[in-house]
Amino acid sequence: MTKHVMTELKLNLTGRLTEIYGPEEGIRNSGVLVPAILRDFSGMIEKAAVGERVTETYRTEDGKAEIVLDTVKTTGESEITVIVKQIG
Repeated sequence: MTKHVMTELKLNLTGRLTEIYGPEEGIRNSGVLVPAILRDFSGMIEKAAVGERVTETYRTEDGKAEIVLDTVKTTGESEITVIVKQIG
């Protein structure tokens, strides 16, 4: 995953979590959660074969939000679908 894609994902996830949790708690949660998610998902993509679909679902500890990341590994820059849902 390129730095550009990582930056876009980080901003997208931070924005969505801020919508769910509010500004203060959203930014605080994002500061811990988003880097861990991006490291994990990036590692999954790295291990996948070209053409393989990589999908992972993450949940916040309090269960308020669910984050789904999905992509197909390519030799170039892949598009990653991001779904963030508020639970409950």
